[in-house]
Amino acid sequence: MSVKMRQEVERKIVSAFVDEALAQGYRLSVSLEKGYDIDECLLGSTDKDKIMEEAFVGDDCHIFVHEATGDLLEDGKINSIGWVYLVFGNDGWDVISDYTTNLEFLMGEALKISDHYAG
Repeated sequence: MSVKMRQEVERKIVSAFVDEALAQGYRLSVSLEKGYDIDECLLGSTDKDKIMEEAFVGDDCHIFVHEATGDLLEDGKINSIGWVYLVFGNDGWDVISDYTTNLEFLMGEALKISDHYAG
């Protein structure tokens, strides 16, 4: 798979997850730092373009899922119902490296696309 194709596949998969989460009324935070440094995060956004832009800045990121209302932070740490860990640059279909299992209900279309390209 070419680099361009891999990037398109990654974008399709991440977009499907983000679309589903936003459609169900969740807010999303993007962290590029392994330590979840809140100063380096996009916090509690519902702006798909901004979420996608931030997610694709580095080689990997976490997307945290938040309820529609409520505190985004607790004791200086991200307060979420779960997270998705994305790793870019491998085979494309495997961009979703890990996620908390309680978010399975948001993963349907993203996993379908992934399975299609995993062949």
